[in-house]
Amino acid sequence: MKYLVRKDKKKRNFMYNRQLDNIIIKSILKNFDLPQTIRWNATVIFSQWAKKYFKNVIKNRCVYTNRGRSVFRFFKLSRLSFTFLLKNSNIANIKKASW
Repeated sequence: MKYLVRKDKKKRNFMYNRQLDNIIIKSILKNFDLPQTIRWNATVIFSQWAKKYFKNVIKNRCVYTNRGRSVFRFFKLSRLSFTFLLKNSNIANIKKASW
């Protein structure tokens, strides 16, 4: 489990550091006013980056259990830990819905 946490942190740090570069290179690729050689060089740089460090590959994990499945984005909790905290009333202003 600790390995998955370290791996996730590594991916997030890499993505955070490369975020500006990624935006710049994508804008160069989409700009048809630039010469084709510059756009080709940007394509080569973009293709050399590891695909496993892109934004859509990063997995949301629960803060408490590091569980990777069924994580609520707003709370950053899995459904199991979320219901456990609700039953113990550790999360304020949230109650079970009934209608």
